[in-house]
Amino acid sequence: MEMKKNEYKLSDLFLCGWLLVAGMVLIRTEQQKKNRIVFVLQDITERPALINQYYSGNAVVCPLAYKNKIGDLKSLIYSS
Repeated sequence: MEMKKNEYKLSDLFLCGWLLVAGMVLIRTEQQKKNRIVFVLQDITERPALINQYYSGNAVVCPLAYKNKIGDLKSLIYSS
C-alpha cells in the first residue's frame, strides 16, 4: 500500500474502529482487491501510541461508541 504524507492506510476493521473512536478521521476507502477494502485515515502523531494501546489491551473506549463505529464501517464496506 502506497501511503501519502499525513495518511495512514489499514485494512483491519476493528483497529480502524478503535482509531476512529480515539479521534482519528476517515478520509476515504479504497478497493484493493475484489474482497479487500483499505481504510485511509488522516494520520496524527499519536497514532503509534494508539495502536500500541490497542494491541497491548490497554485501550479504553466507550463500548457503545466502538460498536457503532464498527457498524458504520461495515455499512461502508457493503455499500461499496
